[in-house]
Amino acid sequence: MIKIEYQISPENVDAFLGLMRDRRRVQTRVGARQWTLLRDLQAPFRWTETFRSPTW
Repeated sequence: MIKIEYQISPENVDAFLGLMRDRRRVQTRVGARQWTLLRDLQAPFRWTETFRSPTW
């Protein structure tokens, strides 16, 4: 499992989500499974991307 944490300021959330949509497409195209993007409710600036990749 791969886990990547991002710190995104509130004014950049819309742009970040647009980029992450593209990233999800790329990751799944190269074999990633169970891709998720979660926002930390206690620290709303923190986002976590996770996925499984057989080629990592």
